[in-house]
Amino acid sequence: MKSYFDSIPSMHNPTQFLSEGQINDILESMENPRDKVLFTFLAYTGRRISEVVRCLKPRDIYSEEKMINTTFLKKRKPFKDLLPINEKAFDMLLSWINNQGIGRDDYIFPISRQQVDRIFKRYCYKLDIMTIGDGERNMPHVHLLRHSFAIMIAKRCRTLEDIYSLQRLMGHSKLEQTMWYINHFNPTAQRELLKRM
Repeated sequence: MKSYFDSIPSMHNPTQFLSEGQINDILESMENPRDKVLFTFLAYTGRRISEVVRCLKPRDIYSEEKMINTTFLKKRKPFKDLLPINEKAFDMLLSWINNQGIGRDDYIFPISRQQVDRIFKRYCYKLDIMTIGDGERNMPHVHLLRHSFAIMIAKRCRTLEDIYSLQRLMGHSKLEQTMWYINHFNPTAQRELLKRM
């Protein structure tokens, strides 16, 4: 008998993600300081590219709490929502802002999504990461960093609270979106959730 979560449509090809080793190799290969900060931030936070380039500003950052205000990401919601940020990514971002003299209301990364994707592909090709997962058409793209972040966290989920935390970190409006990752990469956590339901 199929569970409720088996009926969730597949949003991604489950074979398309980067391993932690591949992500580390890509980040270590980056010589351009801006690229290193940008891609480290994307890899360690799981943010969508559209939430970071030509969007994120220093005023959205809370230094003492090491959090970012994601209100600007949820234009239909009037409340403030603070999300914790990985310490390494946060420190690199703050250092970049200070070193570049980026103003409070300036974009931290004033480049286009298309540019970011091209840059990411260039680093992947340099490391001979030509395809991701099964099939020859699975070319690397920057959204894989978000997808890979979700998978890495999903694999570590143990409780219902962990799953809700992943949902919040990813900014998923529906639990079903988060459960796709649990369903494919952590069936133990899925069973735990079904027990609690």
